[in-house]
Amino acid sequence: MKTILRVAFFGAIAIASVIGAWYYLNNYKASSKASEAIANISYTVTRASVQPGGTVNVGVTVSTGTLHMSGIDLSFENIGDDNLDFVSATLPTGFDEQVLADSDVTTTRVDQTKRLKRLIFVSKKTEAQLPTSSVIIPLTFKVTNRGTSYLSTLRINLTSSQVSGPNIPENVFTLAGATNPLDFVVDSNPLTPTPTPDCRAEIPQGLTCDSQCGTNVILKWKDVTNEDGYRIYKDTQTIPIAILGKNQTAYTYAWCGDLDKHAYKVIAYNAACGSQSTTLPTMDCACSKCDNTIPSPTQGTIQPVNTADIILKLNFPDAASSVQAIRNVKVDIMNGSALACPGCSQMVSFTRVGNYFVSPQLSFRLEQTLPYTVVVKQAITVSRSYKFVYMQKNKLLNCSIGFDSACGQLLSEIDRRPMYSGDTNGFDTQSEGYNIIDKKDLSAVSIAVSQKTDQGDMNFDGISDTVDIGIVGKNFGQKGD
Repeated sequence: MKTILRVAFFGAIAIASVIGAWYYLNNYKASSKASEAIANISYTVTRASVQPGGTVNVGVTVSTGTLHMSGIDLSFENIGDDNLDFVSATLPTGFDEQVLADSDVTTTRVDQTKRLKRLIFVSKKTEAQLPTSSVIIPLTFKVTNRGTSYLSTLRINLTSSQVSGPNIPENVFTLAGATNPLDFVVDSNPLTPTPTPDCRAEIPQGLTCDSQCGTNVILKWKDVTNEDGYRIYKDTQTIPIAILGKNQTAYTYAWCGDLDKHAYKVIAYNAACGSQSTTLPTMDCACSKCDNTIPSPTQGTIQPVNTADIILKLNFPDAASSVQAIRNVKVDIMNGSALACPGCSQMVSFTRVGNYFVSPQLSFRLEQTLPYTVVVKQAITVSRSYKFVYMQKNKLLNCSIGFDSACGQLLSEIDRRPMYSGDTNGFDTQSEGYNIIDKKDLSAVSIAVSQKTDQGDMNFDGISDTVDIGIVGKNFGQKGD
């Protein structure tokens, strides 16, 4: 009898344990895993009217309060009649990668619902530099009127959508939004059309162009109303070279390259309605060429009068063997951290002499014989600083031939610290990644090669090709002085 009771007792415990575990696991699985952090999603407007066959613009706002986002994944559905086709979406400011998952578009209908488009936006920035906690995604759709009704409803499916961010539980926000803000209704009745308000930014006026000798192009224009900022384009490129904020009226493009004219466009945009001004105005502009009347090395040298003169020899290892001259080389004579004199910064061309490139005779108004530092940089190379260069008034220091101890590191470091190509930041010392060859340079050169623009020419041969991409890869990680 005791044995039977003992077996019954332990059996009851085992059954209770199984039941408890079952309740625990099912309760865990049934409980919400969503974060308590809230991401609010809404349309900028909830209704629009457009003629059949026309396009309609609407913005989607994603807001996470004070928390930053690292990714946005939205699924759009056409409710009821199949009257809408997806056209385009604009990449939100601050997101570096856009993936349009075309494979997720399906014509399968379930309860008169059609998956119309899935959009995925991803940030590759570090956590401290993630996009702002509120973004607007401008969208464009085409009205087809394939169905029987003139009304089309575009709905965001919160179940299959997701917003992610760092430092919140499971890195996923809880999505919020009433039914109405997540429905965008399009009325395409041709009998009673209601015109959609034109919220495009005005066309910028008064575009002018200026430049600094061999250094940059300066674009200026008049500010317009109803704009959220400006996009700057060059030639036929589809990717802007710069995106500016509101009320900006000038942009300095720190790139000269071939010194030829290029077409620049200034486009005002309005993010709320997803539209922008036309592709006008355009301006043909080129960097002004430097006035260089000093003879080149092949023309001999002259005796300086009241100046300290110098001839430099540099190593540009990435220059193609066919290249005989390298233009836009900036030469600064420094005394400590400051220019040694007014006019101690010059932009000159270097001529090939054997395996090296030699400058013309350069004159500087130096009154003292000191251990100066010569800093040199070309628009696409890293910067180099050569120290212990003793320049003397009324004397030419020729560092291109023989050996003169007064040339300092211009001779001793010529091959140890060559002018590596790959830094696409030009002479803009304030730009991120200046004077270092990094992944942004590799990306910029790859894009330039694919679009066949001059900014991809890393070996000075006048052609942007895969050889230039290889040069950036070879020099990846190199830093200037």
